[in-house]
Amino acid sequence: MDHQTTKHVIQSGLIQHLAFTGSGAGGRRIKSSVGSQFIETGLELGGKDPAYVRANADLDLAISGIMDGVFYNAGQSCCGVERIYVHVKVYDKFINGAINEMQNLKIGNPQSKDISLGPLVSKKSIQFLKKQNNFLIFHLN
Repeated sequence: MDHQTTKHVIQSGLIQHLAFTGSGAGGRRIKSSVGSQFIETGLELGGKDPAYVRANADLDLAISGIMDGVFYNAGQSCCGVERIYVHVKVYDKFINGAINEMQNLKIGNPQSKDISLGPLVSKKSIQFLKKQNNFLIFHLN
């Protein structure tokens, strides 16, 4: 629905609970539209799902789990890892292991058993990912 239609539905008095996943700005619009009505709201807003790697972490396990969290569903999951904080003592080992993990990804048809990374949902998503990729490469060099 467009914003105006959504606002109309929210203010119609026909709903008792509203669940919204999206941006902080979208959440503000939702809360504004709900106003003083007695509508329960559940908002999941713009999370940036971090991972933290401690100095004493099992690096093989951490790298495997975090990279799975980053690339699950080709990174198109609302709970996908988007930020990784790594303790300075294990930083280099983590980066090398993460790069190795990424180099071993096999891109293709996700219905094939040997494929680990399928397609993105749209061209817009590809452009968004390229911007993030450039940012990551900048910081890794």
